[in-house]
Amino acid sequence: MLFRSTHEAFHSIVEGVYNQLIKCNIPPRKVILMNESRDLDKEVKRVAEKLNVDTVNVEWSLIFEHGLKLQTYNRLPVITETLEHKKYPKKYLNFNRRWRIHRPMMVSLLKAYDLLDKGYVSLGKSDDGNSWDTVWWDIKQESKIFCPEMYQTLIEKEQDIINMGDLYLDTPDLVTNRAWLDNDTDYLYNDTYFSLVSETNYFSDRRFDGGRFITEKTFKAITCEHPFILATLPNTLPLLHKLGYKTFDPWIDESYDSEIDDFKRMLMIAEEVKRLCNLPKDELTKFLLECKKITKWNVDLLLSKKNWIYKMNYK
Repeated sequence: MLFRSTHEAFHSIVEGVYNQLIKCNIPPRKVILMNESRDLDKEVKRVAEKLNVDTVNVEWSLIFEHGLKLQTYNRLPVITETLEHKKYPKKYLNFNRRWRIHRPMMVSLLKAYDLLDKGYVSLGKSDDGNSWDTVWWDIKQESKIFCPEMYQTLIEKEQDIINMGDLYLDTPDLVTNRAWLDNDTDYLYNDTYFSLVSETNYFSDRRFDGGRFITEKTFKAITCEHPFILATLPNTLPLLHKLGYKTFDPWIDESYDSEIDDFKRMLMIAEEVKRLCNLPKDELTKFLLECKKITKWNVDLLLSKKNWIYKMNYK
């Protein structure tokens, strides 16, 4: 029996699956649970031990990697102008749609660091109905409790942040889910030299229901041959390494990825964005040259991929 929950990385499905298995007297080892969370096997083990039953089989799927490979084939030949030695209108690219709290929190930091004008950033009305009016109080309270340094930084620029309005790039429609590439966004990658990827999952504390989740947001950057910083759960970059991809150390300081404190990690990311936005000319030239080698490796690897499902805990 297969329970398929691809495109998502929620862990709350595990207890529901077990409740159905127990109710129907189905042996757990006869069941496969497929999900996008790399950490789902740990949640399955926890629930199975709590219920004193066997574990179900877990498969980690990477449906977005598969989809972006197919789309890249359909776009071939792609003539990319990324990481060329030229003048860049902006330094970085940061897409945001739903207002998961880490996204407006990150955008507010970019504003407070005077970095918003250095990048292409989207954050506007989405299908979740949120805005600065609905999230700002939570951002202030969370940072005040868990990271006074961030709180003080944000409070000093509070009026600038909450009055910045909607941010749009290629389209004012931030309701429609654009999981696949759109040719209309090519210029955004070509006119910047790195991406700040606001992944789906970020916080790892009590509010969190899910595991490390690599979505189309990351694979779009790979497809478009863009260096990236991942605003996501800690220790996600090693997952990409295990899949064969290269990331950008030492050209990007990737120490943020091993910081388990969610707020410190966000500050580290903002500091690295600031550093990259202000690279001296000679350092930028080296960055473009060396990162181009890595992005080329990554897109070639993506096009060679043949497997997108990994068995995690089979006996």
